[in-house]
Amino acid sequence: MQINGYWGNDQITGNAANNVIIGGGGDDNLNGGGGEDTLIGGLGSDQLTGGEGRDCFIFNTVDEIGQGANQDNILDFNTGLDTIDISGIDANSLNAGNESFTFIGASDFSGQAGQLRFDGGLLCGDTNGDAVSDFQLAIAGVYSLPVTNIVL
Repeated sequence: MQINGYWGNDQITGNAANNVIIGGGGDDNLNGGGGEDTLIGGLGSDQLTGGEGRDCFIFNTVDEIGQGANQDNILDFNTGLDTIDISGIDANSLNAGNESFTFIGASDFSGQAGQLRFDGGLLCGDTNGDAVSDFQLAIAGVYSLPVTNIVL
């Protein structure tokens, strides 16, 4: 079942089926329920809960993830099952095209565009090579994130 939110601050909860839930604009609270769900928060500061099952959290732009007070939050990520798909984000805003990120673990950014790091519960990306995070995704309760959980 696909459920679409719009520009308001949506509260959407799926069921036991394999749901696709799209928040749209606004500060949304999305909950997949049971099943193998796909959650797409869209713009705004979103709270994302996959629920039971193998879930996928999709982000298509830097602005969809945000940072600081405007960042998205995944509230129940399971490193044994769930995935974060950022393949729609251009890792290097300095070049034309859609380059993939390079995962550097908990290392500091080195000033090369396209680096992705995870430390202290935050997945951060540098898309312009200034060694400063251009987005920050908070992942509650996760302190080690294998690259196998990320679609780069």
